[in-house]
Amino acid sequence: MSSFHDTEILRELTGPLRDGLVRRTDDLQRGIALIAPRFPFGFNRINWDEVPGYFLLPCPPRTEEERRHPDLYYQKRAPEFREFIAEMGQRHRLHPNAPIVFLGDNLSFLLHMTLAVLMDHCAALFSVPQHIYIFPEPADWCLNYTFENDLFFGLSPWPEGVVPKGKRRGSRRPAP
Repeated sequence: MSSFHDTEILRELTGPLRDGLVRRTDDLQRGIALIAPRFPFGFNRINWDEVPGYFLLPCPPRTEEERRHPDLYYQKRAPEFREFIAEMGQRHRLHPNAPIVFLGDNLSFLLHMTLAVLMDHCAALFSVPQHIYIFPEPADWCLNYTFENDLFFGLSPWPEGVVPKGKRRGSRRPAP
């Protein structure tokens, strides 16, 4: 079933979808199955405290003007997002043309693109209010843009999806 968020993000990505830079698939459960065994999920998102050596780009509070015009916030922050993603890419040898999966917990589909396309369209992609999970196949690393506007990056603490005894594997769809 299509939602307002589905429609909004597809509208924002009309050009990249048309040009073949972004591909939409309806296999949402497959996306969840890729990330859930690789990262510790708490109540409603990745529990970053259980991911050794994670990185965080915290959000500044919104100005009054940004509250009135939410897109302005994302347009202003886009250079910071790109810089953070590029830095993580350099540190961890992530190729900009490598394919990634984009999973939003308020979307009914997955998006497939490259890291470079994500960087080009991060303002539009991050503007939909939701937790967003961006990862390769397999999910060796994850970028997580939260509903609270923080951007996390971390490597999977569980190689090959082997969950240590006493730890909980993400078993349900990440939710807002």
